[in-house]
Amino acid sequence: MIPFLWPLIDRWLTDSEPPLAVGAAAFAYSSGLLAAVMMFAGLLPGAHITLWLVLVVMLGCFAIGLVVNPTWFAPRCWVRYWKSQWNRLRTLDIDGLLLFALLMVGAVILIFCLHYPFLGDDTLSRYGLQAQLIYRSGHIPQDVVGYPPLAPLSFTSTWLLVGGPNEHLARLFPAMTAMGTLASVYLVGREIADRRAGLLAAAFVGLAPMFVRNATIAYTDIPTTFPLILMVYFLLRWWKEPTARAALLAGLAAATAVLTKQSALTWLVSAAAVPLVWWISGRLSVDRLGRGLTAVLLIALPVILLAGPWYLRNWQLTGVVLPIAGLYHLLEPGAGIWGLIPPLAAIRDFGLVLVPIYVFGWLYGFWQAGVEGIAILRQKQLERPDHLLLAVFIFPYWLAWWTTFSFDTRFLLLLQPLMAVWPAVGLRWPLERILHVRVLRYVGAGLLAAALFIAVEPRLGGVYYTITQPFATTQERLVRAKGDEMRLLGYIRTNLDPATERLLLMDGRMAYYLLDYDVTVAYPRSLRMVASYDYVVHASSMYTIYESELRLDDSEFWQHAWDPAYFEPVFESGGVHVMRVVQTVSEEDR
Repeated sequence: MIPFLWPLIDRWLTDSEPPLAVGAAAFAYSSGLLAAVMMFAGLLPGAHITLWLVLVVMLGCFAIGLVVNPTWFAPRCWVRYWKSQWNRLRTLDIDGLLLFALLMVGAVILIFCLHYPFLGDDTLSRYGLQAQLIYRSGHIPQDVVGYPPLAPLSFTSTWLLVGGPNEHLARLFPAMTAMGTLASVYLVGREIADRRAGLLAAAFVGLAPMFVRNATIAYTDIPTTFPLILMVYFLLRWWKEPTARAALLAGLAAATAVLTKQSALTWLVSAAAVPLVWWISGRLSVDRLGRGLTAVLLIALPVILLAGPWYLRNWQLTGVVLPIAGLYHLLEPGAGIWGLIPPLAAIRDFGLVLVPIYVFGWLYGFWQAGVEGIAILRQKQLERPDHLLLAVFIFPYWLAWWTTFSFDTRFLLLLQPLMAVWPAVGLRWPLERILHVRVLRYVGAGLLAAALFIAVEPRLGGVYYTITQPFATTQERLVRAKGDEMRLLGYIRTNLDPATERLLLMDGRMAYYLLDYDVTVAYPRSLRMVASYDYVVHASSMYTIYESELRLDDSEFWQHAWDPAYFEPVFESGGVHVMRVVQTVSEEDR
């Protein structure tokens, strides 16, 4: 994830935006542009996703940026900027402590990502596997369909640059987007209130266990959140100064998010609602109507041009535009009444220290949004209704989550940064008063330390092994992280011939490691479904799936799954079996 657009973005924004906003935009738009170019090239006939394509895009844009903005390369200015940041940090006041905690979170995330290869289930079964298929073929095969391609293409571009699949370096992408998310929520908090509010909001996000956990498994939730929060920031800026540039910047961020994960599409309605609220607050003037419609067009146009072709391809290949969660997940119990206040439905994900803060922010934010909304309807709201605008983004996505997708609190990651802004704004004034009392300062520092430990503790193993075993091979790290699965794979590679043996896998993650084999990933229902395979490889989740609400436990396959007359166990690791297919004709069919 190289911000090759930085000189160009700096030339475009340096007169109106702080350096952090310029840098965040450069990271987001660089990844979006490179993925879009690779996507269009990959959809053409032939193998066009090559090292040369990546180099031409990156070096070409960087060179153009240096030509139009030769003053960008200014090491003395950079040193001066980072010295000022260091001076702020070493004071160890509340702002310095918050910044120090964020740096610790970032360091743990970065070290963990560089130490371990791909670990997450979806990373292996979807994004990493798709990246392997693209890297090997040089184009986007028809098997790569459904979920948007930015993450797989980012992995692929990294592998092309370093000369081969390197999962450690590929994991820099989610790590950097996590840092970008913290930077973006800081910008939103500072734009609404001040620097202290920005730091508090970033700390409330970074110190949540859910954020640290997901930042280290290379899922697409945080890479989607980063450009979405950047979009919110530029829309807040647009409200103050409704220029075409601010609207276009928001649209480019939206396009990057939609190219990363389809759930970002729900935010487009909210983004379009911002100019609507702005128009209503201006007493429905004709001039504002025209400028508002222009903003909506500039927000939508990049999404249509850059991300639209992918979703059109989905419809052409599968008849479905948007991929959705599997039926098994949709049948899982949701958050129920606790979902009305999401932190209460995910206490362990938000962390014991932060849950009361998030609950306060949730109630405070919607209360303030209601007050501002009434004021606008009464034509009494003259300033920007910050809380109402945050609610415009939070409410639709939260409603979709609570009613349909609350079986997984991970999906709250897209909302978490904006949820964190509310308590950051609401608590900054009482916090300043409280911290004048010495004893309470120590209590606050202790709570900050506790929140930091709770957030990073599950990932400290990566830091420990990086220090004690820095030269461990990738295989050794994989065995340490998931030994049973690696032993299964070792048996398959050693004893099964990829040229002649066909495998039916129940665990989609294993397909990533068996690219040379003829494999299919499925949970069979009938014996006929396994008739053309030589081996069936179970999954640790097999019992959960077959005995779930899907009611597969009365299927023909499950009735014979352990019958040695049909399936012979040849290897077992951690309770997961490799079964040789003996026969697939039931007694009833004989």
